[in-house]
Amino acid sequence: MSKNKPTRSLRAAINANCKDCTYDPAESGTWRKQVENCAIFACSLHPVRPMTTNTKSGVSHD
Repeated sequence: MSKNKPTRSLRAAINANCKDCTYDPAESGTWRKQVENCAIFACSLHPVRPMTTNTKSGVSHD
């Protein structure tokens, strides 16, 4: 690995890709909430997309 390139974790790369694909600052919600609501089920990253902390812990606010 080159010493000039910063190291990026797999999780950071997935988060960045999902945020770049889905996040719209003009829409409501944080980037994580918007990515959590992603409806692109054919995406290979959909099962491992970032989720909000409440969703990961099973907390529901309904």
